[in-house]
Amino acid sequence: MDPTSGERYPVWPVGCWVPQITASRYNAGEAFVVANDYRRGDFKAYIFRTTDYGKTWTRMVDENKVKGYALCMIQDPTEPNLIFVGTENGLWVSFDNGISYEQWKKCLSFRFLLMILPYRKEKPNLVICHFWPGVMDTG
Repeated sequence: MDPTSGERYPVWPVGCWVPQITASRYNAGEAFVVANDYRRGDFKAYIFRTTDYGKTWTRMVDENKVKGYALCMIQDPTEPNLIFVGTENGLWVSFDNGISYEQWKKCLSFRFLLMILPYRKEKPNLVICHFWPGVMDTG
């Protein structure tokens, strides 16, 4: 809850773009919100998590954990602690449920705007889309 206004939403720049809202694959009451404000010169990453149906929010990704504004995030369909984040500077991976992140450089020869497509348990390939022509399937 925002302590200033009492509103039940994450504290992010007013008027920012929200490209993704996702419910957790694993926990009831858990959800994630990706926001960015790069169109007005704010290149910080904003990804928030709630574990109590939106009563409180925690910023799980910021400029100290990843580089560039956030575009998307996805939980792995088989490993709850594995989280992928796409930013303007590439793919970031957390192996500890969002506590820390490292930039994924294996099999990626580029570091620029990324979107990650949801994938199924039956075929767990990570599909990465970038803002150059083409799509990359890591499987």
